[in-house]
Amino acid sequence: LLNGFKEVNEASIFSLEKGDKCFVERNGSSIIAFVLGTLAATMGKTVDSIITWVIDLVMGIPHILLLILISYAFGKGFKGVVIGVALTHWTSLARLIRSEVLQLKEATYIKVAEKLGKSKFEIAWKHMVPHLLPQFLVGLILLFPHAILHEASITFLGFGFFINLMIFSTSRTLNFSSKILAASVNCS
Repeated sequence: LLNGFKEVNEASIFSLEKGDKCFVERNGSSIIAFVLGTLAATMGKTVDSIITWVIDLVMGIPHILLLILISYAFGKGFKGVVIGVALTHWTSLARLIRSEVLQLKEATYIKVAEKLGKSKFEIAWKHMVPHLLPQFLVGLILLFPHAILHEASITFLGFGFFINLMIFSTSRTLNFSSKILAASVNCS
C-alpha cells in the first residue's frame, strides 16, 4: 500500500514537472484552430465550405477513437499522444474563431476600412486579431484540462505513455493498479 502511494506521488510530481507536453498540445491545437477559423471566415464561401466540412468530419468521429487511432499511427508514446491531442482538439475553437470573425466582418469600422482600400490582411491583423485575442486565450486555457483528460484516458487504455516505463503518469499508475486489483480478485 505504501508503494502505491509513493508511485502515485511520483507520478503526480512528474506530471507537474513535465506539463510542457500539454503546452505543446494546446499550442498546436490552438494555432490550427486560429488559422483555420480565420481562413474560413475571410477567404470566401468555397474555403469556408471546405474548412467547415473538415471540422464537421473531425467532430463526427468519436473523439477517443480518433485519439487512439492517431496515437497508434504515430507509434504510441509521447509523440503519438501529442500529435493525437493536437490534431483532435482544434475543432470547437476553430468554430468559435470563425463565428467571431464573421460577426466582426459586419462591424461598421471593418466596412469603413474596406472602403478606404485596406487589404484583407491589414484589416485582419489590425482590427480583428485584437478582438479575437480574448476568445482565443480562453479557448487555449480551456484546452489544457481537456488535453490532460485525454492523455490520461488513452494512456490508461495502453496507447499513451505506457510503452516508456521511465515516464511516470497518473493514468499509467491507474492502469497498473487495475491490473493488480484484477489479479487479486481472480486469485481469491
